[in-house]
Amino acid sequence: MIEQSRPPFLDPRHNPRFLEAFRALEQAVQAQRLGQNKEADRLYATLIKKNPDYFDALNLYGLFNFHQGKYQAAFDLLRRATAIHPRSVSALNNLGIVLCHLKRPKDALETFERAHAIDPTDPNALNNRGNALLDLNQPEAAVVSFEAATKLQPRFVNAYINRGRALLRLERQEDALANYDQALSFAPLDATLHYNRGGILFKLHRWEEALTSFDKAIALNPHYVEALAARGHLLMRLGRHAEAAQMFNDLVKVGGAHSIDALVALSSLPAHVNIDLPEIDKMIGAGCEDETQSNKLLFVRAAALDKLGRHAEAWECLTLANRRLFETCQADVNAETERLRATLDRLRNKPVATTIGSIERNYVTPLFILGPSRSGKTVLERLVSVLPGVRRGYESPCAIDDAIRQTLEANALPANTMFEDVPKTLHGFCREAYADRDIRQDRSATIVTNTLPVRIYTADLMVGVFPNVRFLCVKRNTEDTILRIYQRTYDTGHGYAYDLKTARNYVVWYHQAIDLLCAKFPQLVRVVWYEEMVTDPAGILRTVAEFLGTPVPDGPLPPVGDDRGCAAPYGSFMAAELAP
Repeated sequence: MIEQSRPPFLDPRHNPRFLEAFRALEQAVQAQRLGQNKEADRLYATLIKKNPDYFDALNLYGLFNFHQGKYQAAFDLLRRATAIHPRSVSALNNLGIVLCHLKRPKDALETFERAHAIDPTDPNALNNRGNALLDLNQPEAAVVSFEAATKLQPRFVNAYINRGRALLRLERQEDALANYDQALSFAPLDATLHYNRGGILFKLHRWEEALTSFDKAIALNPHYVEALAARGHLLMRLGRHAEAAQMFNDLVKVGGAHSIDALVALSSLPAHVNIDLPEIDKMIGAGCEDETQSNKLLFVRAAALDKLGRHAEAWECLTLANRRLFETCQADVNAETERLRATLDRLRNKPVATTIGSIERNYVTPLFILGPSRSGKTVLERLVSVLPGVRRGYESPCAIDDAIRQTLEANALPANTMFEDVPKTLHGFCREAYADRDIRQDRSATIVTNTLPVRIYTADLMVGVFPNVRFLCVKRNTEDTILRIYQRTYDTGHGYAYDLKTARNYVVWYHQAIDLLCAKFPQLVRVVWYEEMVTDPAGILRTVAEFLGTPVPDGPLPPVGDDRGCAAPYGSFMAAELAP
């Protein structure tokens, strides 16, 4: 929190010589309050030129520049102010915040600690210190600093929010939620707080509560586009497609990037949800400065044409959009190819590193639903979720991820180290960390699913380290799979998706990996074909239930849908693209 300065040292009541400077400062501050920034800038600059050692003018002009986004100028002014008055906690806090914005968190931390040493009762110094620690990727230390700030000032809303952010960094969502609830008890009309609370509930898969939080944020600020978009995506997740479509159609009218993102969301809704093709063409015709947004429009236009049955035009759009992206992600494709090769080599040549036994009832069973992108993993997860004791984990981080993260942190390994690169000597540490995490997690479910497709890279390694790991592997018609991959744009990764041949190679490789995994661990793996899910969902559910040792409940099954044969209208286009 940026602080205003303490009472001015050049107080005209005690030093009439500075009356002119004091009044000039008041004029600059008044112009700033009225939004007359150009005039305020002129007044501040003139004042400091005449009075270069005027502490309050330097401090306030530094704040003015900070709020204008001129961080280097703010730093220069505040450094001068702290040189004149080195024990001003206010100025030190302000200087530290500017240093954070200049991406100098170590210097910022040192500055905040100076402020705290001068005045240990100042909660702002502790709160700011916590933010610097977060910037230095030290969330545990940040939590301690934020807690100290709230002890000094129990109604310190920003400190509760920041402690929540730090706890989220530590994957402690429930604790983070409690901090946001505490902040809301003091600021119940803060729309941003309700929105962020909804985001945490979304991560916890507490959909209805998340929806309530988003609704509160929108009620407080009807034009809160981020909350409106989050509500739309949540409605999609809940299968309330008509309401989601209405939400996104409203967002399209907002204009700019939000409109494009809303159109992207609309394009992923079921085929019966139409997309306004004239509106898309209008946006494309108007041009888009951001190349990423421009490319998203091409994917959306292709989806709209696909829904209208205008497949030749849709293919033309897809080809152009994918070609642009593929040219920019060769490094990603090369890295993915190397990881694919290494995984197949390990699955083919490395011996099984563990003796597989029955399910250990003291542990939750992690059920990884593996398959290429767009193969039907979510459909299978929705079907399996009707079994007793099953909780859906979607593509979220799971307890195994938490155990690996703890291992990396405790052994000073880079946070981006992949599990296959973790030394085998640390596998025991991983298992112990997982056991501790498993004891503390919610035991209302005995089986927790996860559908992140990259789990295939380390599936065999997880078997040797973590108890009860099981796999359901989904296969689907190759042409249908690669078409659906080719029709999507992705926020990160998925470089293989933007070239049809590379996408085919990815799907073929993934199927090979599934076959090898199944051959190596037949007790732990079952293969499900998407097409069989569509024709006989009850039969597939019985097979899965037998595999997991759970009964099949009575009652209706969730809708499976039918996306078979989606590639048929594009057969000739795909054949030409895939030809040698």
